[in-house]
Amino acid sequence: MNDWTSNITTLNITMLESMMIGEDPVRPLLQFAARPEWHARAACRGFGHSWFIADPGQSSVRAALYLCGRCVVRDDCLTVALAESDLEGIWGGTTDEERKQIRQDAI
Repeated sequence: MNDWTSNITTLNITMLESMMIGEDPVRPLLQFAARPEWHARAACRGFGHSWFIADPGQSSVRAALYLCGRCVVRDDCLTVALAESDLEGIWGGTTDEERKQIRQDAI
C-alpha cells in the first residue's frame, strides 16, 4: 500500500468513525485537506483517534505515548499542540496536563 492509498484508507475509517458517533462525516475530509505536510510522516498516521484520546491510565494512551516517542515529527506535532490549547489527547508525546504545565512554565 502506498502513501496515497494509506491516507485514503485512514480518511475513510475516520469518516466512518465520525458517522458512528453521530458527528458530521464531511468534517474529517475538510480536516484532511487542511493538514500540514508533516502529517504524512507521522508515526500515528493510520491509527484511529481513539488511541490518542482516552483516559490517562488506559493501555492505548501508553501505546500512543510510546509511538510518539519514536516519531520523526514529534517536535512539529508538539509545537502545534502547544499553540492550540483546545486540542485534547496525546499530541507530540504529551498529555493535556503535561501541555498545560509546559505552557504555565513558559510564562
